Amino acid sequence: MDRGINWLNDDGIMGFIVSNKFMQTGYGKGIRKKIHNKTTIIQLIDFGDSGVFKDATNYPAIIILRPKFDANEFDFIKVFEPQDDLLPLIKENFHKEKFFDNLMIFQVKNSDVSEKAIWNFYPQTDMIILDKISKDGKLFSSMLTGSSVGIFTGLDEAYIVNENDKKKENLEDECVKKLIRGENIKKWAITWDNEYIIYPYKKLQKGIGIEDISKYPNVSTHLLRFKEKLENRQSFGKIFKDTNKSWFEMWHPNRSMPNPKILTPDISKTNNFACDLTGDIYTLKTGIILALREKI
Repeated sequence: MDRGINWLNDDGIMGFIVSNKFMQTGYGKGIRKKIHNKTTIIQLIDFGDSGVFKDATNYPAIIILRPKFDANEFDFIKVFEPQDDLLPLIKENFHKEKFFDNLMIFQVKNSDVSEKAIWNFYPQTDMIILDKISKDGKLFSSMLTGSSVGIFTGLDEAYIVNENDKKKENLEDECVKKLIRGENIKKWAITWDNEYIIYPYKKLQKGIGIEDISKYPNVSTHLLRFKEKLENRQSFGKIFKDTNKSWFEMWHPNRSMPNPKILTPDISKTNNFACDLTGDIYTLKTGIILALREKI
């Protein structure tokens, strides 16, 4: 692309099929700068992972350029998902501002194309909202004390019980918490599969402390059945009984777990975030914890 720009005649026009990575990566900064300084974008189509080129894993984009001239806007198309009639649909709706389930077509101001920043283009109506948020909004990071993975017990069979086990063994509520997995965390909602986790810790003003499980005989009896296995748990070459922890503790109980938090899966194709403002929901390491400040 760099050489093509150098060869471009004053009245010429140039098109490339390239990887879209140059638009949003550090190593693409140089070519973004050259495009900005030497050319004017006429059209830009970002196919993403829509599979427009079959039998090949790629993230293609088509960019059409002309030598630098005055043009206020260019056509931008962003494709989100595969579609059989994708190319005819794009051809039919070029130069129109339209939004479909799997793609959007809109105009981008050339003044929004920066030689330094990554290229994230949005419709003008969205840009107005984003500008307002950036000026008047509150940074999400200011609402958080940190992020971390969920609980790692080292022996799930000792700590995880279902509804029937909890009732049958009459496990004390003070040490038994609702448990979810990463797959239970949806957009704005949490599903629950009637699982619980025995959590032998109590919430303190700052962090957590070890619970005196002798005050909870049924929980203590349940964990005692696994004492030998719990003492011989291993993680990263360490044996649990060689640590300074009590035999019934977890490898990583997550100090933020009993507090208000935002939950998200460790692996997710889309934005899946849900709030636990009471601190009553616990998750394993397939969930990510975004711990909220006391006052937001």
